[in-house]
Order: sequence, then C-alpha cells, then structure tokens
Amino acid sequence: MIRVNSLNFPYIEEQDVEIVERKGIGHPDTICDNISEKFSIELSRYYYENFGRIFHHNVDKAVLIGGKAIPKFGGGKVLEPIEIKVVGRAILEVKDKKIPIEEIYNESARKFLENNFKHLDINNHIKLSLKIRPGSVDLIELFNSYNQIPNSNDTSFGVGYAPFSKLENLVYQTESLLFNLRNSYPFIGEDIKVMGVRINRRINITIALAFIDKYFTDVNDYLQKKSLLKDKVFSEISKNIDDEIEIHINTADIPDKDIVYITVTGTSAEAGDDGQVGRGNRINGLITPYRPMSLEAPAG
Repeated sequence: MIRVNSLNFPYIEEQDVEIVERKGIGHPDTICDNISEKFSIELSRYYYENFGRIFHHNVDKAVLIGGKAIPKFGGGKVLEPIEIKVVGRAILEVKDKKIPIEEIYNESARKFLENNFKHLDINNHIKLSLKIRPGSVDLIELFNSYNQIPNSNDTSFGVGYAPFSKLENLVYQTESLLFNLRNSYPFIGEDIKVMGVRINRRINITIALAFIDKYFTDVNDYLQKKSLLKDKVFSEISKNIDDEIEIHINTADIPDKDIVYITVTGTSAEAGDDGQVGRGNRINGLITPYRPMSLEAPAG
C-alpha cells in the first residue's frame, strides 16, 4: 500500500534555518555506495541471464580503507593503495554450477572506477577484496518460496519528498557543476563535498574539493586557481537566486605553511579519509536532516 500525505508542519523554505549536504562520486562513502550497488546489479544480471531469476543476496556491507600518499606541487605519489572490501551473502552455486562471484565483483568495481576517476591507477592505487558466504537456510527458502511476487526476508522502509527546495537544488547543482568542469579545469578531482547552510535569506556554500597536485607549481598558483574556480562557481549558481550567497572552498587551507588540499588521485581516500556504505547521500543524492529521511542504505 502506498499513501501520499501533505506535511502538517512549515515547509522547509519557510523555516529560518536549513542545512543540506552532498558527497560527490569521489568521496569515500559514495565510492562504497557505488561499488556495492554496481556489484548487486551485475550479480542480479548474471543470475537472471543464466537461471531466469534473481537469487537472494545482500552485498550492502562495504568499507573503504584509505591508502597512504604524499601529494606535492608538481605531482606526488601513492605509497600504499586504497583497499575496498565488500562482505555479504549470496547464492554461490546453482545446480552444481558455481557463480563466478569474485570475477563479477572485480569487473563491476573496476568498471565503475575506470569510468569515473581520471587520475586513479586501478592496478596500483586500488586493492579489491571480497568475502561472500551463503545466506542462512531459512532466509534463502523464504526468498525462494514465491510464485510471482518475491517474499521479503527483512523489514525496511523508505521515505521521500518533492520538490527540492532552493538550497537543495543549489547544493546538488554545485557539486554537479564542479564535476562537469573537470575537462575545462583539469586540476579538479572527483572528491567534491558541498554543504549548504541557509539562515533566513543568507546562503553559505562550503566546498571541500580534492585538487590534483600535478597541476600546481606552488602555493600561489594553487590560490590563484582556487580563486578562479570560486568566481566561476559563483557566477553560475547565483543566476536566478535572490538570496545573498557566500562561497568558501577548502577552508582548512593554511597557505602560509603551504598546507593546502591537494591529492595525487583526486580523492581523499588516498590518505585522508575512509568510507562506508550508508554514511553518505540518501537515494535522492542529498543529505537533508531537516527533511523526512531514512537511515536505510539502498546500495547493494
């Protein structure tokens, strides 16, 4: 049963404060979400193409263990690879035919990484590992005992809302804009996190952006390009917006000490951060604590 009701509390844009966040495709948490989701899709495809149905599986537990790198102006190096480990449950054998589970995982993960990261050397910067075991007998049989509609083997729920607020659109569009500017501004990495805070009619956009170290000669070059990018973003996102907007990029930089946010690969996963499924964007691509939302992780 599906019911759609109107909200009985003030609309988000009528409230004094609103906070929205989006983690781009290069953020460690988003990487984990995508790795699990692509794996589930390809495993489901294999099941269906070979056996005419999708078998029970849960591959929604993924963790990214950050690597070790030394970025520097002009180009640094990765010392230890990023490790992405997926664990879960799946049908591993059907009528004496073994499922090539590791091959499916490795191919789906590599395809995702190769299609979305320009500076990651998949062979040297990434280590993929997998631990999948069969599900419990009762859950497998429950899932298998259906005629037309599969039975559920768990309780879960999802919530949604529409339309996006002005700030939600702004945050989503800012990350998408920066990601799509990579060809024009090759020093932009894929790890882009955007947080928007609105207090009444004043909007503050804070961007954490993993710049690519080899495109900068020194700290002054870095600051000039960061300023150029800030102006570009402002000119694009401020169109048709009446609210006051401020933009900040990489606020943890300490230029006087040559401490700035540069990476070798374009993602903080190379050294500065780890990741996990379900810690990032909800299904609509945003983190919206002022909206109805579920903590369920749909990926995998």
